[in-house]
Amino acid sequence: MATTSTTSLQDQLRTRLLTFNTNALDAIVTDLWIDYPPDTAAFPYGVMRIVDNTQDTDYDANRFTVQLEVMIYGNKRSQMQAVENAADACDKAMIDYVDSTSGITWARGRTRATAPATNDPAFRESATVRLVYELVVYPLYLNQE
Repeated sequence: MATTSTTSLQDQLRTRLLTFNTNALDAIVTDLWIDYPPDTAAFPYGVMRIVDNTQDTDYDANRFTVQLEVMIYGNKRSQMQAVENAADACDKAMIDYVDSTSGITWARGRTRATAPATNDPAFRESATVRLVYELVVYPLYLNQE
């Protein structure tokens, strides 16, 4: 994992999510976007972002706790199975994740929430799962001169 910058960390986590195994996320969703999708994104798709990046001062400021949020979206309730399968693929890639090839990164927790169906016409057909992975990162960029 390249931890030479925050953007390289995001890119490597995206690659991990998309290509982890034969039931990889990229076989289910059209794409996994960083921060926001383009207006032309086809459903189902995913969006990932780092929502929190907290410095752990107990470790000489060389360690961060990062919250990686992954949102999987479908535009029809009939896509809910695909959305849940995509979330399962994310879980397979991230739970128990460890990488020490460039800096050190490991996962130590996950929260998963499926948005319930609603009677609101604007959201009645939406299918959404939110995943948040807690990662511990000793980024290489803090230790470079």
